[in-house]
Amino acid sequence: MSALPHAEFVIGRWVRVIPSDRRQTRRAGVVRSVLWHYKDQRYNYYIEEDGKAVSTRYFAVDLEPVLQPSRRSGSG
Repeated sequence: MSALPHAEFVIGRWVRVIPSDRRQTRRAGVVRSVLWHYKDQRYNYYIEEDGKAVSTRYFAVDLEPVLQPSRRSGSG
């Protein structure tokens, strides 16, 4: 059994979904799961947005890294 290739995104990484013909819903969140798909020979990524799991499966080409958004403080 050979080693798997390096995943482009790791669990906990902030990402944004790149709009395309295949993916039109604008989303940004945290990678919550990374699974190797043996038949497709590539990783599937699942994200969490606003604390909720998104059921859509994404590929690396669907995602781009973003900086973690800063939390707004309550003082103003």
